[in-house]
Amino acid sequence: MLIEFSEESLEKILAFQESEGFNTVQEAITVAVTACLPSDVHAKLWEEGKISNPDPLYSRGKMDFSEALHKLKEGARVTRMGWNGKGQYIELAEYVMYRKKVGYPPVFIKDKPVIVFHGTSGIQVGWLASQGDMMAKDWVTIPE
Repeated sequence: MLIEFSEESLEKILAFQESEGFNTVQEAITVAVTACLPSDVHAKLWEEGKISNPDPLYSRGKMDFSEALHKLKEGARVTRMGWNGKGQYIELAEYVMYRKKVGYPPVFIKDKPVIVFHGTSGIQVGWLASQGDMMAKDWVTIPE
């Protein structure tokens, strides 16, 4: 199925690409189209991994890592547009429980927040940012 764009629409998309700093026209078109979806439909599609953009207007909310870290400290969930897996994000956990060994009583950590990564294969407590993550400017907040 093909969608035809008028000359005027193409000009608007190219202007949108340039003004928002998208690398490709395809990225600009994807954002423009997904921004038209109702927010609940968009969130459901993202959670199901059918679209890679968690925020339909993410171009206006892109952040660098320092801004994303501030958002984490405020309680937000954040993700990178450059991450390959769908539905991946990080958040701050302020209360963690773990067991040293099977059969041992649980150990509780509180008042020492850790970053938790929610990925395609589960949860990773104590996530560490890569250099690519720290230098990226494609961080966005995602809905709860």
